[in-house]
Formats: sequence, structure tokens, C-alpha cells
Amino acid sequence: MEPFEVQGRVVSTLKTPHFVVIEALYGAGTRIAEHSHASDSIAFSVSGEFVESAAGERFSCDADTIVMCGANQTHSEEFRVDTRCVIITPSDRPTFDFPAALRRARSIRGTPLRASLLHVWDEMRRNDAASPLGVDGSIFMLFAEALRACNEPNPSNDRIGRSLKMLHETRGQNANVRELARASGMSAHTFTRAFKRETGYTIGDYVRRLRIEHAKELLRTTSMSLREIALELGYCDQSHFTKAFSRYARVAPSTYRRSFS
Repeated sequence: MEPFEVQGRVVSTLKTPHFVVIEALYGAGTRIAEHSHASDSIAFSVSGEFVESAAGERFSCDADTIVMCGANQTHSEEFRVDTRCVIITPSDRPTFDFPAALRRARSIRGTPLRASLLHVWDEMRRNDAASPLGVDGSIFMLFAEALRACNEPNPSNDRIGRSLKMLHETRGQNANVRELARASGMSAHTFTRAFKRETGYTIGDYVRRLRIEHAKELLRTTSMSLREIALELGYCDQSHFTKAFSRYARVAPSTYRRSFS
């Protein structure tokens, strides 16, 4: 199999019996023209984000998303902020095929992927004798979580889906656990446990992420000041908003906005 060509700056590479895992950096403003690879690949962002385009579709990849690209599939990427990516490809002598369901899904997010994603990266940074085993295990767990997300939802998924719909419709404003639990047909205690199990986040964490995603949209598409955006999202002042945004997006809101100008 031909070596997987990475067009960013390769920071580290780890080979396991099943996979080759590459950590690479891409500067803000980097655009990679249409190209393809001889093997399947999965990419995720440790920090920053990027947009991948393939077959007339665009997939945004941030810190809780995996993007699957099939062998010989033409695609392009755009990096609007400094981004650290991890790319997973089959080993030189593959003994494991990437699940077909992931190829069909192309992009998966909103599932408990983050822990597995970060574990892959953590094992790469440790780079000791046990790392290949740790990376293999984390990737297989990642595949398991991603495949669950591709499957038909179970009744618990359906009920949590009602609360997610409410949260997204209101952008998480004035989120009330008891009201969300009532809409899901559960007690507050059962609901909070089911919500964490299905999404990988506590309700508070999920709401905070919704607010930051809304902030990104406002920064990209409006001329609202940071103070106005902070008040719009319910922050007490611009300073609190800036700290929250920087902690989640790994970039200051003003820098994020400039990358789209």
C-alpha cells in the first residue's frame, strides 16, 4: 500500500499492528486542493477546526467530530484557524477493514467520541512501549461508539432526542432540567443519567457547547460586537464570554472572527 501523504506539518507518527496514526499541524488560512488517497482514513481535530468538501457536500470537523474519507475519494480541506489534526489510516499490511457504515455516514458528531479521540492523542504523546496497544484499543473503541451513532436509535435515544430538540431550538437559553426531563418522560435523576450516557456530556456542558457554537455562527455571519454577542448568549460580560469561548474553541473570539474576514 502506498504511504499516506499528509500535506500539513507532521508532528508525530505512530504505527500499530492495525493502524498508522499521524499528528499534523495546519496553519490558519491553509487550503488544500482536491486530492485523494489510496487508503481509507479518519480525521479528527484535537484543537481548532476544518471543513472538508467531498462529492458536493461540506463537513465541518471540530473537537468532537470524526470525518471519514474512503479510498480514492476526491476531497479538499480548508483550515480557517490553526488546527492540530490526528489522521488514522490502515497499516501497511491491513488486517482490519474500516466499517462500511462509517463510509456511508462520512461525518459523525454528538456522540461520546471525545474520550476515545483524546486517548488516541494522549497515547501518541506518551509514545512508550505500550502506546501501540493503547492506540489500537482506543481506535477500536472509537469505531464502536461511531457505529452506535450510525445505528437506528433505541427508545432512550428517542426520548433524549426530544430534549435535544428543545435545547437546540432555544440555543440552550433558560435550560431547565425538570422541564427537559418532563418532555422526555423521565424523572430528573433518570434523565440526567440518560442524557450523559447518550451524549457523553452533562446537561450543563452540552448547553455551554451550544452557546459557543451559536457564538461561532454570530462571529462568522454578523458584525455584532463581542459585548453584544456576550449579552445575546447570556454571559454577564465580554470577559466571561471571551474566557469561555477561548477554553472551548482554543482560539480567542476576535481571532476566530478575523479568520473569516
